[in-house]
Amino acid sequence: MNRYQETFKAWNKIAQIYQDKFMELDLYNEAYDTFCELIPVKNSKILEIACGPGNITKYLLGKILIIELKASISL
Repeated sequence: MNRYQETFKAWNKIAQIYQDKFMELDLYNEAYDTFCELIPVKNSKILEIACGPGNITKYLLGKILIIELKASISL
């Protein structure tokens, strides 16, 4: 058995609750706006490290032109 199996099982039980609570969190939008101002629009590339429900990536995609977005959900 995979040593992380128990962790995956527990996370899968609460994933939707976590997403519902944090997906629309706007507490840090001002900081994300500052981050966006520092990104050169031309040829922008961002690496998504898959930490959370995707709310930051969703916000960034709505604010700036991202030429390439790399993301992975596999471990």
